Amino acid sequence: MLRTSITILFSVFLSISWTQIPKKALKAYSTGQSLLAKKNTDKAIVYFNKAISIYPSYKETHLALYAIYLEKNEGANALTALEKAARFAIKDKPNLLFNAAKLSLETGVYDKALQYSIEYLSLNSKDESTRKLATVYKIKSEYAIANKSVKVHFTPTPLPSEINTRLPEYLPSLDATQENLVFTRRINGNEDLFISKKKFNDSTWHTTLSWPLNTLQNEGAHTISANGKTIVFTRCNMPEGFGSCDLYISELKQGTWSRPQNLGNAINTNAWESQPSLSADGRELYFASTRPGGYGGSDIWRSNINIGSWSKPINLGNTINTEWEESSPCIHADGTSLYFRSSGWPGFGAADLFLSRSDQSNTWSVPINLGYPINDHREQGALIVSLDGYTAYFSDQTISLQNQLLESNLFLFRLPSDKSAQSCIFIKGKVLDLKTKNPIAPAKLYYESTDGFIGRDSVLSDSDGEFLIVLPTDRSYQIYATSGGYNFYSDRILAHGKSNISYDVLLTKITVMDTNLFTKPIILKNVLFKTGSSILEEESFPELNAIADYLVNQPELYAEILGHTDNTGNQNENTTLSKERAKTVSQYLVKNGIASYRLNYTGYGDSQPITSNNTEQGRAQNRRVEIILKNKK
Repeated sequence: MLRTSITILFSVFLSISWTQIPKKALKAYSTGQSLLAKKNTDKAIVYFNKAISIYPSYKETHLALYAIYLEKNEGANALTALEKAARFAIKDKPNLLFNAAKLSLETGVYDKALQYSIEYLSLNSKDESTRKLATVYKIKSEYAIANKSVKVHFTPTPLPSEINTRLPEYLPSLDATQENLVFTRRINGNEDLFISKKKFNDSTWHTTLSWPLNTLQNEGAHTISANGKTIVFTRCNMPEGFGSCDLYISELKQGTWSRPQNLGNAINTNAWESQPSLSADGRELYFASTRPGGYGGSDIWRSNINIGSWSKPINLGNTINTEWEESSPCIHADGTSLYFRSSGWPGFGAADLFLSRSDQSNTWSVPINLGYPINDHREQGALIVSLDGYTAYFSDQTISLQNQLLESNLFLFRLPSDKSAQSCIFIKGKVLDLKTKNPIAPAKLYYESTDGFIGRDSVLSDSDGEFLIVLPTDRSYQIYATSGGYNFYSDRILAHGKSNISYDVLLTKITVMDTNLFTKPIILKNVLFKTGSSILEEESFPELNAIADYLVNQPELYAEILGHTDNTGNQNENTTLSKERAKTVSQYLVKNGIASYRLNYTGYGDSQPITSNNTEQGRAQNRRVEIILKNKK
């Protein structure tokens, strides 16, 4: 749900000294007011201008024109009328100067916004809240004047007519594959969720369909998970709700969205919770809330899921949140780049878009403004960033001078390189039985980068055997998979230069033969040694740790470790080297909790190649360690 910025408007009490105003001016003013009451605005303007031509210092007439032009959303004319009224004001001069500073900022007249905010502050008004706002206007005006000339490249492109209509569309959300775009559309004042689909790497969006679980109430302000199978969204004023707006969750199972469930009182309070953003692994939920314990207005909060339950949310702190409004968080798939809207940080308008990055200690950097003209004097709509780190989708919206949403459509553009996130890829596939091709659920997949930059993590295949993993690009990854009754599985994936990887994991059942459980040799693709040596490379440790864990959880199994080399060099030396490498693996497993009597090792040198030794690639494949699992030593 959209949450508009809170502004303070002042009532101007008019005290007209009729003896000082010419009768013709009074008559013209009175006629204008009568016409205005009859909603004949254009003629009313004529008579108000007539009154001013007779008596230029007629403050009340200038204020009448100011009100009309605000209603008509004509900012320049409204500002001109307000400036003239302020010129002739005495008691209400502070109020008029404050509103002139506010209106100047909202219309992008930054020099006047700075002038009027300074003039207002110099009057030392006793109203603390307005002094704070005026200080914000002053800071923003100074920032805009200093930075407007430093333009960033910005060429927004509207999404097609299958998505954008004459109705307002806003708050976009995109899954990792970019095949599902979910957004909010307002119809006759009611917000609903809509979904448009396309194929990966295809630019053609299909006709948008209403989400099947929309109701007569408002559904909107949502996030779709990386795998496209979970939607967290906002519903307001529900009988079972905790506050004005709550967060709900629905999951796609076997092609059907589940009945939405309120996320409960760990997430929802008697305040306003909305505008969620799920991390790529689905374990973190960022959202905006006006709950107690924040810094003021709406703040951005984060909750983590643990064994199916969401933790008590924590406030992201005053590096992100101000005493004004922070909202519309978007945590990028890289897990460190947070995009959000703020009305409190220095910027160009009522609400700007910002980026903050977290470091390894989860400390957020001071937010940086995305720059002009991505941000301008208008209140910016929500923004999301796709997996590539630079393609941004946002709501280009027009909000009236009276805080009413006039129009909003969805656009995309390319972020400047210094405002982009780390590019990521997705690995998508199924875990299948090698023989039957039936899905295996749940199977556990472990993954980590070979350079240790991405630590060990895991994901479970869903009820359809499907999985999706989002990872930074330009790295190599080790993948392992386990499931009860199936062999250990390992592989190495090169993500360099790729945007996505389709990857099915085929697991082999542990079978029975002559009462002995056994497996075919499993190649440990991530176990590597220094050249000509039995010393393990550090990137071998994750896979060996995974094997150790597997054997700990399968205490009935024994393992035979087989070493192999290519045909380079002396045959006898190769046999010795292969045995030493197998021994090293065995010793590593013993150190990690596997009893030595469960292990056996031998070396075959270059006698059992699996491919030709005529190429470097072939020789690399032949240099390997294998493991055979069985139930008897």
